[in-house]
Amino acid sequence: MPAQPESTAEWVARWRWLGPVLERERTRQFAADNPAQTLASFDGLLRLSLQTNPPSPDSGLIEQQRLFRQLRDA
Repeated sequence: MPAQPESTAEWVARWRWLGPVLERERTRQFAADNPAQTLASFDGLLRLSLQTNPPSPDSGLIEQQRLFRQLRDA
């Protein structure tokens, strides 16, 4: 049986208590992070993204101009 939905007041009270707890945990995690490891992780994600979605050979300006022309002529 699904739980009864909580009232708005209960929800607000819960987040009023939980917000600072989550903020302390987030601050602790940022302080413990290793910047070199974080950059290496982002680099890996970027490389993976480029493998699955390589950049277009053009800037997209020609396509943008085509769309603007269609809008102008409509």
